[in-house]
Amino acid sequence: MQKYAAFLRAVNVSGTGKLTMSELKNMCEDLGFENVKTYIASGNVVFQCDLEPKLIQAAIDSKLREFFGKSIGVYVRTIEEIRKIISDNPFKNLEPIRVIISLLDDMPINVMDGVKNHKEEKIISKNNVIYTYYSYGMGSSKLSAPWHKISTGRNVNTISKILELLEQM
Repeated sequence: MQKYAAFLRAVNVSGTGKLTMSELKNMCEDLGFENVKTYIASGNVVFQCDLEPKLIQAAIDSKLREFFGKSIGVYVRTIEEIRKIISDNPFKNLEPIRVIISLLDDMPINVMDGVKNHKEEKIISKNNVIYTYYSYGMGSSKLSAPWHKISTGRNVNTISKILELLEQM
């Protein structure tokens, strides 16, 4: 069985809606996933199953559409992909809490197209991931980018914890 992590977009943080992690866990178990564990309330879940990532994504999305009445965005990655995301981090020597990893299904041709209010942030893209370093913290940034609407972001600490959970399975 393959080890996967699924990251939900904007759950419990920006108006998408409330979803307890026990509800998310139950949804994944109802789909037949095994060893299901959630991490913090922002919609992170790890599990094992034999399905392909696109099928997993569609299955979780269908459950969430039933729950919320709309699609919210689900990003599925294998344990190997999570390892690569961590190893490819171009900001390894900077504060991990200030490095946001944005997961996308389709990378824009130029990630800087349409970016507004870009000040101190450093932005680098690799392999359907956008790494953004917020030198003064994300909360004080006014950065606006088109890919914010089609991605979900987690800081390096969260992605590292997800990898740890996957490796413990």
